[in-house]
Parts: sequence; C-alpha cells; structure tokens
Amino acid sequence: SEELLADVLFSVNSVMGQDIKNTWAVASTGGSSPTSVSLGQVRTLLREAFQVSPEELHGILQEVSRREAANVTLTLKVIEACDLRAKTVRGGSNPFVTIQIPGTSQSHRTRTEPETLSPKWIQEFKMHDLDQKVGHQVSAVKDLKSFSRLVKGTTALAQKHEAHLLGSVQILIKDIRENGINGWYPLYKESVTPEPKERGQIHIEAFVTAAEQGISPNEARKSLDGLIAKLIYHHIKAMSNNNTEEGSLQIPWHGQLTAEANAAIAQHAIILGIPPALQSLSWWLVGSRVPSSDAGWQIKHLRVVQNHLSKGVYDEGEEESLIASFIDWIDSSLLKLRNLKRNFPPNSGVLAKHQLSSLLSWTRLLEENLKGETVPENQIQKIVIITSEVHNFLCEIGTFYSPSLLKEMNIPYFREMYLLITHKLNPCVRPPLINVYNHLENYSEVSIQDNDEKKISTLTLEDGTNLWQLYMNMGRLYKLGLDLPAEVRKESGIHNYHEWFNKAVKRWVDLAKVKAELMIEKAVKLDDFEPIDEYNNFSTSATDVSGIFTDIQIWWQKLEWPDPENSMILMARILEDICSHGMKYSDLLKQKVEAMFSIQTHSDQLIISKQICTGLNNIERIRDELTRMPEKFNVRSLIGTVKNSQTGGEKASENFKTNINTLIEISSENMETKVTEFIEAVIEKMKSTLHHAVIQACDSSSENTLFTEVLEPSLKLLHKNLSDNNFRRFLYRLWEVLIELFHFNVTRNTDKRKASYFNGVYHILNASAKFFSPCEDVGLTKDETHSPEYVHLMELLECLRLSSENLISKYYFERYEEQRLLNSQSKGEVVVRAFFTKAGKLVVEVIMAKDMHLNNEVGSLTSKHGQFGSQNQHVDSYIKVQAMPSEWFPTVREMKTKTMRNSDPAVFEDTFEFELKNDDNGVSSGVLLLTVKDYCLGRSNKFIGECIIPLQELQCIDSSCKHTVPNIYLKVTQPGMECGYSSLRALRLRRGDKVAMNFLRKIQSRLPDTRHKSSGASTVSSDEDKPRSKSPRLLQKIIKS
Repeated sequence: SEELLADVLFSVNSVMGQDIKNTWAVASTGGSSPTSVSLGQVRTLLREAFQVSPEELHGILQEVSRREAANVTLTLKVIEACDLRAKTVRGGSNPFVTIQIPGTSQSHRTRTEPETLSPKWIQEFKMHDLDQKVGHQVSAVKDLKSFSRLVKGTTALAQKHEAHLLGSVQILIKDIRENGINGWYPLYKESVTPEPKERGQIHIEAFVTAAEQGISPNEARKSLDGLIAKLIYHHIKAMSNNNTEEGSLQIPWHGQLTAEANAAIAQHAIILGIPPALQSLSWWLVGSRVPSSDAGWQIKHLRVVQNHLSKGVYDEGEEESLIASFIDWIDSSLLKLRNLKRNFPPNSGVLAKHQLSSLLSWTRLLEENLKGETVPENQIQKIVIITSEVHNFLCEIGTFYSPSLLKEMNIPYFREMYLLITHKLNPCVRPPLINVYNHLENYSEVSIQDNDEKKISTLTLEDGTNLWQLYMNMGRLYKLGLDLPAEVRKESGIHNYHEWFNKAVKRWVDLAKVKAELMIEKAVKLDDFEPIDEYNNFSTSATDVSGIFTDIQIWWQKLEWPDPENSMILMARILEDICSHGMKYSDLLKQKVEAMFSIQTHSDQLIISKQICTGLNNIERIRDELTRMPEKFNVRSLIGTVKNSQTGGEKASENFKTNINTLIEISSENMETKVTEFIEAVIEKMKSTLHHAVIQACDSSSENTLFTEVLEPSLKLLHKNLSDNNFRRFLYRLWEVLIELFHFNVTRNTDKRKASYFNGVYHILNASAKFFSPCEDVGLTKDETHSPEYVHLMELLECLRLSSENLISKYYFERYEEQRLLNSQSKGEVVVRAFFTKAGKLVVEVIMAKDMHLNNEVGSLTSKHGQFGSQNQHVDSYIKVQAMPSEWFPTVREMKTKTMRNSDPAVFEDTFEFELKNDDNGVSSGVLLLTVKDYCLGRSNKFIGECIIPLQELQCIDSSCKHTVPNIYLKVTQPGMECGYSSLRALRLRRGDKVAMNFLRKIQSRLPDTRHKSSGASTVSSDEDKPRSKSPRLLQKIIKS
C-alpha cells in the first residue's frame, strides 16, 4: 500500500510540481464546470484514503523527491484546416503551420500544402515539455506557460518568399496536461478594426504522456487499478456513514469521485503512460466488482469499453481480463435477482426500483441480442452456444442436484427444469431455422455448378458447420430426456426437434446429389486409367467414386435420424441417388474409354490399351460397392426398428426390405449391362481386323497368323488387366463373333472354293476351339466353344508354371516376410527353440506364448464369452506344429502341444522330434508352421494367428550341444490383405487342382477380406443381352405401402 502511495505521490509531484498551492483544473464527475484543486488538497485525500499519518506522508514525500524525474512528452498532432483566407491571385493559399513554445527553443513546422484553402497535414510532433535543464523554471511559471500555433501561407511572389500570417491560436499547456485536447479551434489575428474577420478553423489534437522507466504496461495498468479501487472504496465508506437506516438499500455509488480523487487518478495515468482506452478498462475492471455500484453506470461504462474493444485497441491479455470481469459481473447480477427482497428492499422506494430496473434492462439486452441478429450464420452460431450451455446445465442438474432432491424431498427437479428449459428453447431455435431454410432456397443447383458452394457451406447440414453442431446439440438434449416418461417427453419443447431439420436434411440430399455428380465428372476427366498400384487393377476415379459413397454413408450414420418411418424414406432416396451415381459413372467411363480405343491404320493387329481394361475394372468395382450398400447403411437394423415400432409394423418393414433389395438388384444388373455393352462396342471395332485375319487364315489353311499376330497380343493384355469374370465375358463374345466371321466366310465361298479349302477351314476351326479351351479350367469349356457363350485365352497356363506345392511354399514365404514387418499387427508372441541334429532329426521345443488377442466380434453369438464378449479375455491356447507344404514332407506328422487354459502367458515346454534331415528334399523351400489356436469345447477352435520359420534357417548341431541353441521369438500374425499374396491369386485359378483347392479351403477362414465374398464364378444368364427396365422410384413405393 505504501509503495502504491509513493508511486501516486511521485506522479502528482511530477505533474503539479512541489508547491502545495499549485492547482489542477478537473471536471467533477457528473458536473458541468471545471473545479480547481490544489496540490495540498490532493495530498490530504491520498493520506486519508491510504490511512497514513502526516509524519508517514512526509517521509514518503522525502523518498519520492529523491527519485529521477519523469520524462514528460507533449504529443501534438496537426490534422487539417478549413475556410482559410485566400492569399494568391488564383484564389488559393499555400498554408503551413509553425508550432512554438514561448520561453524554450523548441519549434516545429509542417509541410506546405500548395493552392488549397482546406489543407490536410496529419503530422505529429513530440516535444519534451519538462526536461531536466529547465525543470525548476517550468514548475515555477507553469500556469503562465503557453504555446502559440501560427498558420502562415506563402504569396504568389515566390521570388520574395514572403510569409503572411493567416491566423493563430493559443492554448495553455496546462489545459493539455489536465484533459488533453482534440477539436476545431478558430484562427484569430490581432487587428485594429473593431470587428475581427473570419479566418477559418484548424483541427488539432494534443496530449501529455510520461512513462516511468522499468514499468511494463501490465504493471502500469495494475497500479492504476489499485489506485482507482482505493479511492472508490474510500469514497463509498464516506457515503455509507450517511446511510444509517436499518433494512434500507445502501445508496449506490454512481461512478462519481471527488475532484481531488479524479485529479490524482488522471495525473497517475499520465505518468504511467496509460491511454484513455486502458483507463476506461481500469474503471470497468474495478467498478464492476464494487457491490454497491450503480447498475446504470455499469451498463453505460460497459458500452464505452465495448466501443474501444470493437476498435481492436486491447491486446490478448487485456481482452481475457475483460471477459473474466464480464463473467463475474453476470454471476453477481444474477445472484442479486435470486433474492429480490434482500437486494432490493421495498422500503427503499425509488432507489431500489431504479437499481432493479437497470439490472433487468441489461438482462433483457442480452436476451434480445440474438433477436436483433439478422445474419443466418451468426444466429445459428449463437444458438449453438446457447444449446451447449443448456446441455451442460442439465447434465449438472441430472448428476448432482436432482438425485438428492428426488430422494430426500421427492421433488422431480430434473423433470421440471427439463420441461421449463426446453419450452424456452423451442422459440429460440425454430425461427432462425426457418430463416436459414428461406436463405437456402435462394441457391439452386446452377449456383453450385458456378462454384458458389462456399456461400452455402456454413448453412448446410454438413459435418463441421454451425447448423450441424446445432442438430447434434439438440440430439444430445433429446437423449437427456429419454429416461423420462413418454408423456413427459411429449410435453417437452423438443420432442419433435428432428422435424425442424426436415428441410435441411432434404436440402443436403439434393445438394449432395448435384455435388456428387460434379465430383464424378471431374474424377473421370482427370483419370488417366492407370492402376493405382501393382496389387489393384482399378484407377483413381473408381477410388474417388467409392470415397463419395463412403462420405454419404458416414454422414447418414452421424445423422442418427430418430424417426424410423421417415428414415426409410430418406435412406431410400439416398440409396437411389447412389445407384444413379453408379450408372452415371458407368456412362462417363464408357464414353471416355471408347475414345481411347484405336486401330492402327492399314494394320492387321488390334491395339487394345491397358486403359480400356482398367475402365472395365472400374465399372466392376463400383458395381460391387453398390451391392454392399445395404450392409454399409445398416438396412437390416432399420428394418428391425421399423418392425418393432408402433407406427411402422411388419408390413411396412417388409415392403421397405423388398424395395431396397429390388433397387440394388436392378442397379447391379444395369451396371452389368453397361459392362456387356462396353465389351460389345470394343469387339465391334475389332471385327474388321478379325475378318481380315479369318480370310487370310482360311486362304492359307494355317491358323498361325490368326493366333500369333491377332488374338494373342490382345487377349494377353486383356487377361493380365481384366478381372476373371470380365475376361470370360470378353472371350465368350469374341468366340461368338469369330464363329460368325467363319460362317460368313464359308457361306460366301460355298460355290467358289474347292473341298481342300473347306478342309483347311475345318482344321482351323478345331484349332481355334482348342485355342479358346486349352483345358476345362482354363478358357472355355467344349460346350461353350460349340455354343459360343463364354471365352478364355490359351496362354493362361503359361502364367501359371509353378506347381501347387511351390505356390503354397511361396505363400508361406510371403507370410514370413509379412511377419517380419514392423508395422504388421501382432496377435501375440511365441517363444520356441528349433534345430536339426546330425542324427537326422528336426527338434522343435515350444516354450511359451503370450499377449494373445482374439478377433471376437462384440455382441456376436459365436463370441467365447457370449453376447458381451471382451477382446482382452484369457484364452485356452494350444499350438500346432507342422512342416509345409505337407506334400513335400509325408513322413513329418502334425503335432500339437497341450492346452493351457485361461493362461497368458501360456507356458507349454513341449518338445517334438521329426524324422527330417537338413539336406532332405524340400527343406530348402519348406517352412515350419506354428499355428496358435483357442480351444473351444463343443465348437470350432478359434484361429488366433500363426508364425513361420524357414527350415533352411535352422542350424544343424550335435545333440549334446542343444543347450547352445538360442530361443527364437516369433510374432504371431494373421493373413493381411488378400490382394497382397500373388500366390493365392494363382492358386485360385487352379480350380481343378485338388492340392490348391484343399489348401484354399483350409486357409479361407483365416482371410478376413474374403469371408463375405461368394465362392465360384458367376455365370451369364441367357437373356443377358435383353434390355432391362430402369429402377423404380422407391419413394413412390414406400408412400404407396
């Protein structure tokens, strides 16, 4: 306190001087005329406010006198002038301004503004008013000191350089120190005439600043806050002595202080260098915390601070202080309203009524602040804040207050507050939503196509927007009331909140359809039809379209529309739009890929590019995506919800299920038709080359040219880049066209050729049939070649030179490489010791397994722990040991460890010996497979994972040295992406190979990506080429049902 007093006294002495008779003119708060206070009066007030004795005050003054004098700076800004007198023959003037302080050597001059009577200078000058050299003299003659402002202009006679006085103005520096100046001042000039002439006005601004060295802006403002608080509470204490009536309202402090207090505050602010905006902030920070301050004054001063805030004059720390004080002020004001009788006693009459009215007025302003907002984005943003606060408030009630009140006093506090608040919230949310919908109607599909989507992005029901956040908040509020009785929920103001967003949802669906079509067009346009990587045979556009479908699916899942019956209509609309997107994508692909197909001029070879194959694979991929849409959108769950609802029923759910299945089936068939049409278009362009090759082969009685130069190049490329299903379609249709060409050629030459010619055609046809059907599982069957329906390529077997056993070995080596990857997902760890002995045995010691994880599906009936199975339960584990491929090691039997129940880690310490030498056939390419399983009584044992050790990496030692063999720590993994194993893709093509098929059946359940795929190749129906009807409108079917 004494330190603050010393700082204030230093400020007062620096501004007013040392003579106690020196005065300071200050306008009393609420008064109209200035009041002069002396230095002695200011010191007396400070002594009383800080409660120090005269002796203590004298000691502090002695300490203050030893401080280094403050550096006071006079800042003067010449802004502009108007209505000046003309001094040139052109009727203008060349004005400039000189600034002088009499008694000092300080002088300044502005630039000259040519030929104008309304010059604008806007120049700032800084003058050290009180420097060390003349400090004593200035203080002695301070009240008499002034500065002159001379406005001069040059004449038109530049050669004489004469300056004429246009006018002058004199202002006391003392006035600038006390209050600062900012305004227009009339110019005057001494004249002998009784009536002075009008000489114009000049706009000037000036203020005095001074900052103590070593004080930060934050410390300076805190020092001013402390002084204001000290003087306010001193003033209130003096006021309270006059209010002695018991039970009456204390006379509020209206923001007024004595002239002495105002002088001390103003002088301390000058020395601290605090501008007016920060002074207003200090008054608010202190005054808003005074309990007896007048509510009207608080609101008035808050508006002043708000005006400064809008101009951005406060920094981040000052804004945080303002927000904290505003929150405290709101809390204290609301606390007053909770006890009207105590805070606004009736016996205080007009005084209490005025305070209550002022307090209620600002609460009304806060409430009407939202109503006055006309911009839809701002309205929704404010409602989001309100709903978030309401949710937090109700959560606190439900978890803290309501249980106690209900238990001890049987008061359903949560129910009453829920009904009250939701009824208040209804008129707050619905009108702005209607305003948003009206605003959205101004945007059409054309505006989106014109790249206007940014203007409506904040008003759409899309993740990340204020409207979406509002919907989420309303959903959370609705869920808070789910535990209330049904009749209570119906009485709430938000029981049908989702209906308020009906137009927003439908609007989003409409916009999403248009935006998706534009994105699909752009994706196809930018696609170069190159496979995205070596493992996938589709290009970027297929990935983009699949991503669009996924985005729509994620939006629908996040929406969680609470009305099951309405969800059927919306989901049907969304799925119908997705299917139409698939058809549009197929049409765009067909148009672009057809343009890529080319035939070399005057050439017998067909040029089928890789891009054509990729285009066909893209259509196939999107068709597969469409077939999985019901699963992704969880249609089955919605059907069950509708079936169990009171308004839905079994009939509505069955109709919906039938309509969805019909939609997906027809869409899939339509896309298959697009593939068939595309293949037909490609082969149609091949006909001329095929026809020429057939004629040449028949004429030469040799099929070599037809096969090697025409068919093989194209079919090889197609087989490598097309899916099996599309390749067989292509072969089948190509075989039909080839037979047609042979038939046409024979018919045309019936009466022109000899028998030897037709004999050659016969052998060529037989060779062609064998070319298209080299065996039953590669190419077309004999029935297909004789009734041209399906097709295949002769070179297929050349791509599969490896035996099935070698492919199995290759698969396990691929799994071994995958097992060694650092980022492969671990399902546990197995510790073993394995080695060959010189006696011709393979010894495997299974020591332990730990950190085992099961892939249980939560809630599934097959879960080991029932419907609510956990992922971290213990397992009944055992390990199976075998050498693979098993066909290479017929003497090595499969061995199993004992089962360790509910153990992790599971310690086995089982040792197995196999009759196998390290140089036997197959060891160099064989592996040791350890399969970890979970034993399930009465059910199939569950596969946890497996680990592989190449046999060639095991060392061969003497039996006596087995203790020197180190332990092997193996990561337990499961097969990853199916497309990552080239060996499996090759094995699947060997459908007649028992070894391959047995192996595939054995590992099929271990491949998570193939569980849901149907086995076997689909066949083409006999009416494939018939035109198919379009998908029915689901909305019409559902409405009819």
